[in-house]
Amino acid sequence: MSATINSTNSTQSAFGRSQLKDEADGPDDLEHRLEAVKQQIKWLHQLNTQFGTNFTNLSRVLSHCKRAGLIETMEYNRLAQINQRANEAKHHDLGCTTLDED
Repeated sequence: MSATINSTNSTQSAFGRSQLKDEADGPDDLEHRLEAVKQQIKWLHQLNTQFGTNFTNLSRVLSHCKRAGLIETMEYNRLAQINQRANEAKHHDLGCTTLDED
């Protein structure tokens, strides 16, 4: 467990091991990724509003809608693809591509 010290220019661990900039650089395709996540959020809000639910993620509201017969299979498949693209945008290829050798 590590505590952090916030300053105006950086965030530094209490143990002094790392110093991070206040604002991080994103991947080159950040705008594309944000658009995918934007669609995911819009559909989660739309379905929760339309069907009076309060699910926290698109996958769960889609499963509910499919089981309850609220959406057709084609619509479910289309929205599931939107959800998959957004999840990939949030998680795919954001780490180190090579391992450091110590």
